Amino acid sequence: SNSQKLLCSVTGFDPKIKWLSQYREKTGRASDVTVMEDGRVKAYSEILVPQQEWNQGVTYTCQTDIGQ
Repeated sequence: SNSQKLLCSVTGFDPKIKWLSQYREKTGRASDVTVMEDGRVKAYSEILVPQQEWNQGVTYTCQTDIGQ
């Protein structure tokens, strides 16, 4: 494969997910979003890391904001 997939999940009332690598924001892809019985939202985001960056050990961070 030419890339590796990372997955991030967050639960909150207005969750947002942001990907960062080397202090720069990266574009991820929102996947499943589920509304739970208590009104909270469970959200997932995935990002593809190029194989070269994966092999070099480049760090990717999933930053979340769960809302109020």
